[in-house]
Amino acid sequence: MFRTVLTAMSLAALPAAALAVTPQETLTAACTEAGNDAEECSCAAGLITDELTEAEVNFMMAAMEAETNDPTTIMALAAEHEMSMEAIVAMGQKMGSLEPAMRDECGIEEVN
Repeated sequence: MFRTVLTAMSLAALPAAALAVTPQETLTAACTEAGNDAEECSCAAGLITDELTEAEVNFMMAAMEAETNDPTTIMALAAEHEMSMEAIVAMGQKMGSLEPAMRDECGIEEVN
């Protein structure tokens, strides 16, 4: 599910996600729209938004809303949000470190 959350974030704006107000709601909506359990999605989205900085969350939201997720677009968004390549890598490491909590706290059996 962890990768599903990330994949959902990289998609063009989803109808349910477009109606969400907060980053956690947007992530939850995208994850749920991808066919996952809403409660598990909400839990995972909460962990993500609690762990990431505001800049990281803003970058993630911009990437989720982008027309495409090609490298040029993503790097332009990173620059707009003052995210260096090192910051993006660190963000990925933070996301990876959340996998055990997603299993233990959210009940996600498989992190895919």
